[in-house]
Amino acid sequence: MSPKNRPYTAEEVNGRRVWLEITCLKEQKALINVEDELAQLFSAGAVPGSRVTVNELPVETVRAGEIAEAATPERKFEIWAENAGQNIHHSRDKLFSKIGDIQESLAESRGNVSGEWLIVSVRLRGAVGIRNGIGKEEIAVNFDGYDEGLIALCGANGKGKTTLI
Repeated sequence: MSPKNRPYTAEEVNGRRVWLEITCLKEQKALINVEDELAQLFSAGAVPGSRVTVNELPVETVRAGEIAEAATPERKFEIWAENAGQNIHHSRDKLFSKIGDIQESLAESRGNVSGEWLIVSVRLRGAVGIRNGIGKEEIAVNFDGYDEGLIALCGANGKGKTTLI
């Protein structure tokens, strides 16, 4: 939260114990530094005992049954946007054009792919789920080091398991 977007003024918090509650989407939650927000409260004059909490809006987007049932990628995206509270109407044509480009590229690449694939290693760079989850810009997983069989991904919520998959 930038200082100009704070929901309070120094006059409102000076000399008071304050509880700042920030409610946001999961994607936004990872960008909020509670310690920085608390430090801002103290610098505005809040007294010890003040606190900051972050509440995630309960928006289920990826697993929404409606998305799975949607016939086109465009409709899937529209449902995701509705569930996430995102207004895409102003850039709808541009977004749908990008979806078309991706579909076209995918269709072209499928013509060149054949046979079985064995995933030997994976490297993710710039994945938001990894950056927000574990604070790294890049991760690499080498599957050659594992025996054959089932591989489990374990970790706390929000640490990048789904992003890796």
